[in-house]
Amino acid sequence: MAHGPTRVTGEIAAESALWQDSGLQLLEPLAVELTAQAGGDGIWLQGHLRTRLAQECRRCLEPVQQAVEVPVDLLFEPLQGEEAAELEGEVYAFAERDAEIDLRDALREQLLLAVPPYVVCAEDCRGLCPRCGANRNHTACDCADERDPGPWDALKNLQFD
Repeated sequence: MAHGPTRVTGEIAAESALWQDSGLQLLEPLAVELTAQAGGDGIWLQGHLRTRLAQECRRCLEPVQQAVEVPVDLLFEPLQGEEAAELEGEVYAFAERDAEIDLRDALREQLLLAVPPYVVCAEDCRGLCPRCGANRNHTACDCADERDPGPWDALKNLQFD
């Protein structure tokens, strides 16, 4: 890359084996837009990833589609052995003799780290009834909002003069 920054664009299919066991359900391919340039002994990549995911609402379990855009700032350096293990997670290793760098695992990691673990369909989502399981966004149930007694309930009866 002696001739300056290089634009790297592409897609990783939503059905790719890369997403197996990730817990992610991509609704469209992962769009990759990066700029690669020489940095020290390695290669520095900056840009962003973009896709849409199918998830479940944390409160009512309804399907939610979410657009995800991830800023990317990666450094690949020719590291080996102990040095590679020591810098794992901060710097990605590649062999100096390699003509190409496989970005898939690094991009998978970046997407996994950026996806929020809990999603709600709406901020005012009322969730499921803990007694009968009815979706409170669609129906009202006749269950009383009684909660199980807790260890601090006795303090409610204290009176101070």
